[in-house]
Amino acid sequence: MQQTMVDARLAGDVSAELTGGKSAMFNAWAAVGLMPNPPLPSDEQMMSNLEIRFKGPGEGQNITIWPVQAVTSGQWADSVMLKTAPFEVWDVENNKQLNALMVTFPKLSPTSETGLMMPKSFFDDTLTTIPDSLGRPLIDVYKYSPGPFRFLVIAYDEYDAGRMYQPYKVTGDTTDHASLGWSFKWSDVKNYIPGSVANVEIMNPLIPDIDYWQFTTPVLEDNNDLIADRLEMINVFPNPYLGQQVEELNAQNRFVTFTHLPEKATVYIFTISGDLVRKLEHDTPGSSILRWNLLNHAEIPVASGMYIAYVELPDGSSKTLKLAVFQPEERLDLF
Repeated sequence: MQQTMVDARLAGDVSAELTGGKSAMFNAWAAVGLMPNPPLPSDEQMMSNLEIRFKGPGEGQNITIWPVQAVTSGQWADSVMLKTAPFEVWDVENNKQLNALMVTFPKLSPTSETGLMMPKSFFDDTLTTIPDSLGRPLIDVYKYSPGPFRFLVIAYDEYDAGRMYQPYKVTGDTTDHASLGWSFKWSDVKNYIPGSVANVEIMNPLIPDIDYWQFTTPVLEDNNDLIADRLEMINVFPNPYLGQQVEELNAQNRFVTFTHLPEKATVYIFTISGDLVRKLEHDTPGSSILRWNLLNHAEIPVASGMYIAYVELPDGSSKTLKLAVFQPEERLDLF
């Protein structure tokens, strides 16, 4: 399957340069009898990627054929017709088949000084048999020879086999063209095998109130293994406390630190004999540490010795830690 990539951008007149056709801007169509009438196709429609899917002869979709006979004002062909093309046009992002037009300009004839361009064969839906580059068996392709200049116009209406678009008239009737969008010059170089696809990928800008980023997050649920792992990480340091530590900036401001706590927790400090020395509440969103200043409930420094820290969590789980405290020698000047 032959893949042909067309690099088109939603950038007004730039589209004519990139695709070889006319641009999708208003008032850019008068030279070919097309005059899109506002509102044009929406930005969302124009940003959809397209596919031109090639079929066998007579197996494609009906499209409007406009053989343009002259370049002078108002002298457009009266022989507008529907004809079955050997391809289908699809909006692949919305999975919708679209209508289309084929506009053709014959090559200049010897009478070009009169302003007329006499039409030749304006549409070729027959298969041509050609050898491949290595001289292997012949293959059938759609081969568009250097004949009339032609380009394909996308109509952003859902496909209707009987829909025929009328040319722009001198009267200025443009209401029939409100859905016309991108156009693409029909190359006389490419050969398309039935079953091949020409991809038209639009380089899309981001448009406020239209584009959005959607994502999902996993459902929150209890994970007993994870809870057990986090419970195991709860600890206290330094342990043992040896009269001082490197984080203390003031010799009178002594402390130990409990780590890896959830946002809410309660820590009970007991002596070895089971007497409650201090109850500490941890309720600090975004923090997992809690300091104990080595004071009892009466704000008196605790004695050196072994202590039991019982950490209780809101979900009912708990952890017990042993803590050794060695206070520096202190002498009271007043009794």
